[in-house]
Amino acid sequence: DLAFARHEGDGIRCPFHGWKFAPDGRCLETPAEPMGSTLCSRVRQRSYPVQVRAGVVFAWLGPEGSVPPPLPGFHCFT
Repeated sequence: DLAFARHEGDGIRCPFHGWKFAPDGRCLETPAEPMGSTLCSRVRQRSYPVQVRAGVVFAWLGPEGSVPPPLPGFHCFT
């Protein structure tokens, strides 16, 4: 769960394990792993496309790789 992750410019870091993830879900760092570990290259966090409208963040939680439908043009979001 990355709900409490720290933003570090080029990614977010898990406060529990210290692992760092890029915006596209690639694992960038696994600091507790021993030197030479390939775990980071095998781990990936799913990322979700988002849109911000009127200060509200809408995330598309559909199947990975699918394209979200356009948001309705409701007056409250203009």
